[in-house]
Amino acid sequence: MDKSNLFPVGVDDRTKDQLVRKTIFVLGALPIKYLDLPLSSKGWSKMECQQFIDKITSKITSAYLKQLAYAR
Repeated sequence: MDKSNLFPVGVDDRTKDQLVRKTIFVLGALPIKYLDLPLSSKGWSKMECQQFIDKITSKITSAYLKQLAYAR
């Protein structure tokens, strides 16, 4: 719960205040980063998706190579 924020969309300030008071969440503001990519009301661009895919691929390759080295 400590890592969570509230991101109300399409509600007035009074409703936002009520939500914050009735929950234990902190009111967050966009943009933020999630999985090292910017999270906003817009979707991710192709470039941002490709960077994410490249990062995951690199980590998988690195882990695989470590396993191969260990198996020797």
